[in-house]
Amino acid sequence: MKSLTLLLVGLLFFSSCAPQKSRPTATREDIEKLASQFWAAHEKGDVESLATMVTEDVIVMVPNADDLRGRSAVKQAMSQMYAAMKVTDFAIQTREIDICDSTAYELATYTENLNFAGKPPQPVRGRYLLVWKRQPNQSWLVHRNLFNLAAGVHP
Repeated sequence: MKSLTLLLVGLLFFSSCAPQKSRPTATREDIEKLASQFWAAHEKGDVESLATMVTEDVIVMVPNADDLRGRSAVKQAMSQMYAAMKVTDFAIQTREIDICDSTAYELATYTENLNFAGKPPQPVRGRYLLVWKRQPNQSWLVHRNLFNLAAGVHP
Protein backbone atom coordinates (compact mmCIF):
# COMPACT_ATOMS: atom_id res chain seq x y z
CA MET A 1 0.00 0.00 0.00
CA LYS A 2 2.81 2.41 0.91
CA SER A 3 4.61 1.83 -2.41
CA LEU A 4 1.34 2.39 -4.33
CA THR A 5 0.86 5.70 -2.53
CA LEU A 6 4.41 6.77 -3.38
CA LEU A 7 3.88 5.78 -7.01
CA LEU A 8 0.67 7.84 -7.21
CA VAL A 9 2.31 10.87 -5.60
CA GLY A 10 5.22 10.58 -8.06
CA LEU A 11 2.88 10.33 -11.04
CA LEU A 12 0.93 13.39 -9.88
CA PHE A 13 4.13 15.38 -9.45
CA PHE A 14 5.57 14.51 -12.83
CA SER A 15 2.27 14.94 -14.66
CA SER A 16 1.88 18.42 -13.16
CA CYS A 17 5.19 19.43 -14.76
CA ALA A 18 4.24 18.30 -18.24
CA PRO A 19 3.93 21.28 -20.60
CA GLN A 20 0.37 22.13 -21.48
CA LYS A 21 -0.28 22.26 -25.20
CA SER A 22 -2.63 25.26 -24.96
CA ARG A 23 0.15 27.61 -23.83
CA PRO A 24 3.62 28.11 -25.22
CA THR A 25 6.41 26.90 -22.97
CA ALA A 26 9.32 29.21 -22.23
CA THR A 27 12.81 28.05 -23.11
CA ARG A 28 15.99 28.33 -21.10
CA GLU A 29 17.02 31.16 -23.41
CA ASP A 30 13.75 33.04 -22.68
CA ILE A 31 14.38 32.90 -18.94
CA GLU A 32 18.06 33.84 -19.35
CA LYS A 33 17.03 36.88 -21.41
CA LEU A 34 14.52 37.95 -18.74
CA ALA A 35 17.10 37.42 -16.01
CA SER A 36 19.59 39.56 -17.94
CA GLN A 37 17.03 42.38 -18.09
CA PHE A 38 16.22 41.96 -14.39
CA TRP A 39 19.87 42.09 -13.32
CA ALA A 40 20.68 44.97 -15.70
CA ALA A 41 17.96 46.99 -13.94
CA HIS A 42 19.53 45.99 -10.60
CA GLU A 43 22.95 47.20 -11.67
CA LYS A 44 21.49 50.48 -12.95
CA GLY A 45 19.54 50.97 -9.72
CA ASP A 46 16.36 51.21 -11.82
CA VAL A 47 13.64 50.63 -9.24
CA GLU A 48 10.76 51.28 -11.65
CA SER A 49 11.98 48.69 -14.16
CA LEU A 50 12.57 46.15 -11.40
CA ALA A 51 9.04 46.73 -10.10
CA THR A 52 7.57 45.88 -13.51
CA MET A 53 9.45 42.57 -13.49
CA VAL A 54 8.00 41.20 -10.23
CA THR A 55 4.55 39.91 -9.34
CA GLU A 56 2.27 42.01 -7.16
CA ASP A 57 2.65 39.37 -4.40
CA VAL A 58 6.40 38.84 -4.80
CA ILE A 59 8.43 37.69 -1.81
CA VAL A 60 12.12 38.57 -1.58
CA MET A 61 13.99 36.70 1.13
CA VAL A 62 16.86 38.96 2.19
CA PRO A 63 19.80 37.72 4.30
CA ASN A 64 19.60 38.82 7.94
CA ALA A 65 16.37 40.76 7.39
CA ASP A 66 12.63 40.26 7.25
CA ASP A 67 11.12 39.13 3.98
CA LEU A 68 10.02 41.84 1.56
CA ARG A 69 6.42 41.03 0.73
CA GLY A 70 4.71 42.64 -2.24
CA ARG A 71 5.76 44.93 -5.06
CA SER A 72 5.43 48.13 -3.00
CA ALA A 73 7.67 46.79 -0.21
CA VAL A 74 10.28 45.78 -2.78
CA LYS A 75 10.14 49.21 -4.42
CA GLN A 76 10.57 50.96 -1.08
CA ALA A 77 13.50 48.76 0.00
CA MET A 78 15.22 49.00 -3.38
CA SER A 79 14.83 52.79 -3.44
CA GLN A 80 16.52 53.01 -0.04
CA MET A 81 19.26 50.58 -1.03
CA TYR A 82 20.10 52.32 -4.31
CA ALA A 83 20.10 55.73 -2.58
CA ALA A 84 22.78 54.42 -0.22
CA MET A 85 24.98 52.62 -2.75
CA LYS A 86 25.66 51.86 -6.37
CA VAL A 87 26.06 48.33 -7.77
CA THR A 88 28.82 47.74 -10.31
CA ASP A 89 30.43 44.78 -12.04
CA PHE A 90 27.39 42.55 -11.52
CA ALA A 91 27.77 39.13 -13.13
CA ILE A 92 25.82 35.90 -12.88
CA GLN A 93 26.92 32.38 -13.51
CA THR A 94 23.73 30.45 -14.22
CA ARG A 95 23.90 26.91 -13.00
CA GLU A 96 20.41 25.63 -13.61
CA ILE A 97 17.08 26.63 -15.14
CA ASP A 98 14.11 24.28 -14.85
CA ILE A 99 10.76 25.08 -16.43
CA CYS A 100 7.62 23.37 -15.24
CA ASP A 101 4.51 24.60 -17.09
CA SER A 102 3.90 28.11 -15.73
CA THR A 103 6.84 28.19 -13.30
CA ALA A 104 10.55 28.49 -13.99
CA TYR A 105 13.29 28.03 -11.41
CA GLU A 106 16.61 29.77 -11.90
CA LEU A 107 19.50 28.82 -9.62
CA ALA A 108 22.78 30.73 -9.97
CA THR A 109 25.75 32.36 -8.32
CA TYR A 110 26.62 36.03 -8.66
CA THR A 111 29.35 38.56 -8.02
CA GLU A 112 29.05 42.32 -7.69
CA ASN A 113 30.71 45.35 -6.17
CA LEU A 114 28.81 47.51 -3.70
CA ASN A 115 29.93 51.13 -3.83
CA PHE A 116 29.13 53.32 -0.83
CA ALA A 117 30.03 57.01 -0.97
CA GLY A 118 33.57 57.70 0.19
CA LYS A 119 34.47 54.03 0.60
CA PRO A 120 36.31 51.57 -1.63
CA PRO A 121 34.12 49.09 -3.56
CA GLN A 122 33.10 46.04 -1.54
CA PRO A 123 33.19 42.82 -3.58
CA VAL A 124 30.30 40.46 -2.91
CA ARG A 125 29.79 36.83 -3.90
CA GLY A 126 26.51 35.05 -3.41
CA ARG A 127 23.87 32.73 -4.79
CA TYR A 128 20.21 33.05 -5.58
CA LEU A 129 17.06 31.23 -6.55
CA LEU A 130 14.53 33.12 -8.66
CA VAL A 131 11.09 31.62 -9.19
CA TRP A 132 9.49 33.00 -12.35
CA LYS A 133 5.71 32.75 -12.88
CA ARG A 134 3.91 32.99 -16.20
CA GLN A 135 1.15 35.59 -16.05
CA PRO A 136 -2.27 35.41 -17.74
CA ASN A 137 -0.91 37.62 -20.54
CA GLN A 138 1.88 35.02 -21.06
CA SER A 139 4.64 37.28 -19.72
CA TRP A 140 7.01 35.98 -17.04
CA LEU A 141 7.62 37.81 -13.75
CA VAL A 142 9.76 37.11 -10.69
CA HIS A 143 7.48 35.63 -8.06
CA ARG A 144 10.05 34.64 -5.42
CA ASN A 145 13.64 35.75 -4.92
CA LEU A 146 15.82 34.05 -2.35
CA PHE A 147 19.46 35.04 -2.11
CA ASN A 148 22.33 34.78 0.31
CA LEU A 149 26.01 35.58 0.50
CA ALA A 150 28.83 33.12 0.06
CA ALA A 151 30.57 31.93 3.21
CA GLY A 152 32.84 34.57 4.71
CA VAL A 153 31.29 37.49 2.79
CA HIS A 154 29.96 40.36 4.90
CA PRO A 155 29.28 43.63 3.06
